[in-house]
Amino acid sequence: MKLTKTYKIIASVAGFMLIVQVFMFSIQGMGSGGFSGVQKLIEQDADDQRIAAELSNMTGISTEDIMALKRKGMTWNEVIEYLKTQKPETNQDERNLRLAEAGLDKDYIQNLKDEGYSDQKIMEAKLLVERTRFQLNQIIDSGRNQVSVPSVEVEDLLTNKEDDDLTAYIKVAEKFDVEKAIYLILRLEQDFGSMESVLDEYLFSLQAELDLELYVQDKEKYQEIKKEKTLIITEQDIITLTRIENKMLEVINKENQKMSTELDDKIEDSILTVEENDNQPLPDIPTINVEDVKPKNPAEELMEEIQVIDPNQN
Repeated sequence: MKLTKTYKIIASVAGFMLIVQVFMFSIQGMGSGGFSGVQKLIEQDADDQRIAAELSNMTGISTEDIMALKRKGMTWNEVIEYLKTQKPETNQDERNLRLAEAGLDKDYIQNLKDEGYSDQKIMEAKLLVERTRFQLNQIIDSGRNQVSVPSVEVEDLLTNKEDDDLTAYIKVAEKFDVEKAIYLILRLEQDFGSMESVLDEYLFSLQAELDLELYVQDKEKYQEIKKEKTLIITEQDIITLTRIENKMLEVINKENQKMSTELDDKIEDSILTVEENDNQPLPDIPTINVEDVKPKNPAEELMEEIQVIDPNQN
């Protein structure tokens, strides 16, 4: 009975050690690929934190609040659209002033104020311009990352009519002047009806190699030159705010899909590794020889000694 109990204990210990070994082997089987998946998740979180920090700088909304929106399952484009609807509180004049001046030359800000533009208007124009510049940079970075993939040919990326022309975005981004864009938005908002319409016109002027400031000086001359340039650039090739935001959404969706696919692949590989290890035969449990250590009965020992010295037994 005691031998059976001892055997069970040893079998249980051996079984536990086997499970530990299988688990450790499965972790090792994942190799650098498994941990690279974890590393990519960490890098993705770092990228999210960086994007949230940039949006926080542009909008004045805390990084924590922006990350909370992202964790709810919103894409970055949806987050940006949501932030566009958040109007600054009018009782935060000092805070609004700091946001309006952030990243801009103080003399430049003062000149805008001298022309009669309020801190509120300056900040609204700045947020619109900064958001557009941020989206342009994200689109370009994503396009360049695709070029670095061996399966993607550079020529195919730049000439494929199904995709936006990356070179056009690069051209616009290189010429994009934040301060000039803000000034033109403030100066021409009434002429074009909205800040967005002015920025669309500014984007067109960059592509057509026009100077939108000419519109301020001579509207008729600007319109005349614009007609000539329009013959060269088709409407489908013009980069607008809507086109930028749609492209940005496409970039975010592709990145999310890529991350999801890579994570699914790593999980599947890990499961297959564990299953392969589970199918391996269990090692034989060694036979254990247990000596009988049952103590002798004291009475029996005494009787044996008596028999030794008993003369009648000799």
